[in-house]
Amino acid sequence: MTTVRKPVVLVDMDGTIADFDARVYALMAARHPEVKLPPFEQRAYPLSGSLPPGQRPLLAALFAEVGFYREMAPVEGAVEALHEMVAAGIEVRLCSSPLGTFSICASEKIEWVIAHLGQSWYDRLILTRDKTLIRGNFLIDDAPQAKGDCLEAEWKHVYFDQPYNRPGAGASDGVCPARRRLMAWKDWRSCIPLVIPPTH
Repeated sequence: MTTVRKPVVLVDMDGTIADFDARVYALMAARHPEVKLPPFEQRAYPLSGSLPPGQRPLLAALFAEVGFYREMAPVEGAVEALHEMVAAGIEVRLCSSPLGTFSICASEKIEWVIAHLGQSWYDRLILTRDKTLIRGNFLIDDAPQAKGDCLEAEWKHVYFDQPYNRPGAGASDGVCPARRRLMAWKDWRSCIPLVIPPTH
């Protein structure tokens, strides 16, 4: 007997549900107006690649600052969409890779999740440096290539649309034009099925 089941959807945080770039651009403009970040549509991935080497320590200092991750604004529609997915019976897990050199990153991600999604979402949070180790049907992630290479991923990578993950964004960016693309959170139903077809 075969049965249909609800999908397991993994969701990245920075640049996908938490507005990493808006936080960086605002802080850099306020603290270091002499640093000229490129227009967002032309930024590199990772963002440090948009700066000359001599200015990259300024960016690193932001990442190490108390409150940097905790105070990111949610991406438009993300909070509502995640709650809608859960209400539809989808197994949603947040799957994020903390910046390993900044000790506050992991703890502030937990604080962000509780503040914006609720205490119960703490149990839905997975912090890992290698996302290929995590099982699921789909991973919604803004990165051109999701972090990790330990295993062959079971999930299908769905791009959360950003300029740096579009085809032609760079000669060696690893963008896969054939992957599904989520243009905005309000459209999540166009990318994520409500059931997984049975396998025989």
